[in-house]
Amino acid sequence: MTDNNITLNHEQMRALDLMLQGRNVSISGKGGTGKSELIKIYAERCALNIALLAPTGLAAKNIGGRTINGFFGFPGCISDMPLLPTIQDEKRVAMIEGTDVIIIDEASMLRSDMLTRLCLELRALAPEHLSYQP
Repeated sequence: MTDNNITLNHEQMRALDLMLQGRNVSISGKGGTGKSELIKIYAERCALNIALLAPTGLAAKNIGGRTINGFFGFPGCISDMPLLPTIQDEKRVAMIEGTDVIIIDEASMLRSDMLTRLCLELRALAPEHLSYQP
């Protein structure tokens, strides 16, 4: 199968099928194996409102997305932020609440304090929508 001249192997096809079924998937592999391309194909095929995010501007640009800080409105240094939810801007809250799927590319680059901040903010904004699907 090909999208944008990319041929998916069997494992990538299986991951794409699971993602399109609404399952959570962790995609890993060496550099250059097509992880970001698989994310882009999923985003093209999925009918949901997807936020394509990455920790750095270059990684975000590679998938046609945004930085995590930009999407959530975090300052440059999240370590200085209080341990309370901070997103209060109505437009940003509406944008986040209107997002069905959040994909984080290059997640291995995230520090633990960023993951903690993401969890805190998302739980405060929409606790009833956060569920774990293995």
